[in-house]
Amino acid sequence: MRVGEPFRHPAIVEMHLPGGFTRVRLFALGHGQGWLDIPTNKIPADLRQLGSRLLLTVPRFTVEESDKMEEIRKQVDEMDVRKLSSSDYQSNETSD
Repeated sequence: MRVGEPFRHPAIVEMHLPGGFTRVRLFALGHGQGWLDIPTNKIPADLRQLGSRLLLTVPRFTVEESDKMEEIRKQVDEMDVRKLSSSDYQSNETSD
């Protein structure tokens, strides 16, 4: 498995989806906006309401043929979600 720098990006909770997922809108992307569906249980309970501003940290990795399923699941489970602070947004905005 090749592991790269994690994807860190500000997002807003847009909607709750069936099956325990939440759609978040990524913002401050240099090429516009995007969406990501993440497991709701990864979002702290106090940040699950629509409109909450989050900072997502998601691992970036490339699966190789020799990787075991446990290793892949571990990478997927590494997602971190926390409340977005104004300094998080400003530092991300200047890096784009």
